[in-house]
Amino acid sequence: NVGKSTAVSLPPRLRLGARRMGQCSGMTPERPAILASVQGDYGGGRVGSEQSGIVLRTGRLSLLPLTGLDEAEHARASRNAEDALRDTRAAEPQWREHGFGPWAIRDKRDDSFLGCAELRFAGEGIEGIAADEVEAGWWVTEERWNEGIATEAMEAAIDDLWSRTDVQTITAYIEDGQNEPSRRVAAKLGFAVRSTGRGRSGEPMTVYTLCRDDWLRRL
Repeated sequence: NVGKSTAVSLPPRLRLGARRMGQCSGMTPERPAILASVQGDYGGGRVGSEQSGIVLRTGRLSLLPLTGLDEAEHARASRNAEDALRDTRAAEPQWREHGFGPWAIRDKRDDSFLGCAELRFAGEGIEGIAADEVEAGWWVTEERWNEGIATEAMEAAIDDLWSRTDVQTITAYIEDGQNEPSRRVAAKLGFAVRSTGRGRSGEPMTVYTLCRDDWLRRL
């Protein structure tokens, strides 16, 4: 349970199979150890092991693994109870089995729930993204739009993923149409257009990709 710290140590790097690292291979992915605690520095913030589990800190935000305990606050922030139930139920197995996953974004000032910074295996049903590719996603509660929160949170989450795994590429998809804010976040993070595709409901979308080497060159 990632909601509680334990004495189990996290390996310095989580080893993932070659396809999951963004390469084509017939290798069977290895299953990393369960994430228990992380200690180290992240930029100007601190990555620590706290009573509630691991946390990433940026200038304004705290990021903690999303769990079922976040469901009610997620529902209020997103104004969508179904999404909140789905996201929180899916997050815990992702963290437990793979050692990384969706983060709950919280304001450091008052601990209010602001949205999610998601990193997870994509799973089936997305045309243009393989099931075993790492997919990024983000959303912020409407009251806090246009403050750079999604970019700040995703920068921390992506940097953490690069530092603790052998993942080489991250994918994302953005539905076509009126979604310019998400495209701006993708551009700020360094994502580049890879292809067109379709979402699980058949909606047309654009697939983006971000490579580790490109990320490191930006630093």
